[in-house]
Amino acid sequence: MDIEKHCLNIIQSPRIANRIIILCEGEIPALGRFSPSSYGKNSELPDANFYKACLPYRWKNKTPMFFNSGGRSDVIKTYQTIAKVHSQNLSISRLNPDKVFALLDIDLQSQPLENYAFASIDEAFRDLFTHQEVNVDRLPQHKIWFTGFIHKEAYFLAPELQEFFDHLADLTHHPKCAYQNKALSLNQIYQEMIKDIQHDQDLKTHWNRAAARISHCNTLNLATPQNLQQSWQTEWSKVISDIAQASQLIYALLAVRKVKPYWERIHPANESVTNNYEEEWRSFRDDISLEIGRKVYAHQEGKPHQHLACFLNHLYQLEFG
Repeated sequence: MDIEKHCLNIIQSPRIANRIIILCEGEIPALGRFSPSSYGKNSELPDANFYKACLPYRWKNKTPMFFNSGGRSDVIKTYQTIAKVHSQNLSISRLNPDKVFALLDIDLQSQPLENYAFASIDEAFRDLFTHQEVNVDRLPQHKIWFTGFIHKEAYFLAPELQEFFDHLADLTHHPKCAYQNKALSLNQIYQEMIKDIQHDQDLKTHWNRAAARISHCNTLNLATPQNLQQSWQTEWSKVISDIAQASQLIYALLAVRKVKPYWERIHPANESVTNNYEEEWRSFRDDISLEIGRKVYAHQEGKPHQHLACFLNHLYQLEFG
């Protein structure tokens, strides 16, 4: 990926003038012959369009522009490069460097952050979050933000969304969701995720880092992934009827276990799935993710445990006071 060309395309886009821009992960497909106006369509692509859908519902004017910028390391490079490209092209740039942010999956691997207030992703994450809640008073010290869950897709299956899925047909024009030809139960998915933990080689490789993120859950045995599995299942059987305690277990799970394979098993309830449901219903799931953003996250207050709403409400306050 040509980072400098990508930055040059962004800074020339007329749609960014006097706006916040947020760099995020996601593919940058060929948009044909480049024009500054066409590059602004980047905000309509997955993954950028999900974050855009999560903007506070009251944010109607001067909304941020989201730009897919490749993988996590590419996004970081873009953030680190765009100010330099702006300073070298002041006559054509519409960028305000003070309004540039990045929002990344925390994932399991660490990465250094050059020329930044924090030396690494791990260091920045520890300053930004405590016990999986955003340190709101530390937000002004950060321009590169991270998901509190392992990946963006975890926000598609957060526990507070069960009611949304139960009433999907009433809230939207979409049919209800099913999970592998059965009624969608988030609790069932969580139990599958913890059961399958033994097959997660990436988690085993980066176990110490993952365990540190959920070390506040003192009822869990974090010696090994298998110990987590056993203790999580034991605790789950005790607290399943207690929403607050069950949510803490679920949040811990979503912080370390990849959700995408489970999200890709969701399909319309009025369609029977036999095989290849991952590709067959991709468009349906993309639409549902946008509805989750608009109907749920865009209406959250931005409390510390509401990660995305907390970040985006902070930006709203920066923009409008």
